[in-house]
Formats: sequence, structure tokens, C-alpha cells
Amino acid sequence: MTDGDLPAANRRFFKLLAMEGPNWPNLRWPGKPHSGPPDYPYLRLGKGRGFASGPLRGTTPRFHVDTRGPAAPSDARAYGHTGWLIVSARLAEIFRRLEPGGVETLPIELEFRGGVVLPVGAYLMLDVTRTLPALDFERMGLETYEVEGRRCFRGNLPWTKHLRDDIPVGANLFRDDVAPVFIWASQAVRDACRAARIKGLGFAWPDHPATDVR
Repeated sequence: MTDGDLPAANRRFFKLLAMEGPNWPNLRWPGKPHSGPPDYPYLRLGKGRGFASGPLRGTTPRFHVDTRGPAAPSDARAYGHTGWLIVSARLAEIFRRLEPGGVETLPIELEFRGGVVLPVGAYLMLDVTRTLPALDFERMGLETYEVEGRRCFRGNLPWTKHLRDDIPVGANLFRDDVAPVFIWASQAVRDACRAARIKGLGFAWPDHPATDVR
């Protein structure tokens, strides 16, 4: 498939990649909420829903990193398949500036081997909560339908994603309102992260969703 076969939006926006770098060895969340096996509660957090109304409301989660502090990890790490991210305070500020009102954060503590703890707020859980019609399901050959006023789709998302060409100008960070598992970012987000030398964050074209664009 050539660029000429793709929607114009496929070169306006990127799929966000938060990668597990060497500075995040064996990240653990001992106090995570759970509801029995399989113990994957983080998959039910985020994905555009934020944290304010869930089981973490009013809490300060503590994560353990299996390395000696206080050397800080990289700026981003995915958790729950980008259902939400762990990010540095400086990356959270970039996201807030470029998508005000469209991200939600929850300060956390990071504890390192030996008991060294970074101050609360040095790192945060972050969810992108802005949702809009972003994926072009018709172009991807998928049928959409409504259930009680909620739009759904049949089938599996293809490897090559197609974005809609009517995504509003000024949208910088968002999820699709039907398939919110992915976070989409504008060129402005990528440029700001590159300028700030953010580590641990990648940007992939929708049609090459696992390859970081350099």
C-alpha cells in the first residue's frame, strides 16, 4: 500500500507507542486493586475513562522498580496495552498543554530497591480521555452498529488502521470513541516530545502501528 492509497489523516497523526525500556525492570504494583483471577485489573482502568470515578479515587498508588534509585526511569511506560501510561511530570505537562481538558492524571510514588522513593508527583498515571470518531471503519471493511445509543463494530481491527479525514483541526491527543484502546497523537505532540528529548515514547504511522517513526 502506497501513501497515495491512504487517508490524508494517516500522515497527520501517529499511534502512540510507550515502550518498556531498560530503566523499568520488573515494575510491580503490589497494592493494585483486583477482583480475583485472572488478576488483570489494570485492563479495566483508563482507556478514556480516567481514574476519578474508579477504585483509585483518593489514593496514591505506589509502584516498585527493581533497580537502585534515585536514577529516574524513562519518561513513559505503557500499562494495560496503553489503556493508560506511567509518565514523568514533564511529559504530563506537555500532554496537558497540547490537549487541555483531554488528559487525566493521578500522582504516584515510585519505590526503588533499597527503599529509595521518588517524591509523589515525580511520576503519574495518565489517561487520554478525549474521544472522537477517529477510525474509518467503512474504509477498513468493518460494519458498525448501535446498541442502546452506543456505536459498536463487528470483526477485528486490521493491522493497517485507517483514520478519518474529518478529525478536527487542533486535536492533538485522543482515542477513537468506538475502539479506545489506542492513543493517537498529532505532529505537534511528536515535535514537542522530540524537542524535550522525551525517552520511552514512540510514534508510529497508523498503517505501520508497531514501528517507531524516526
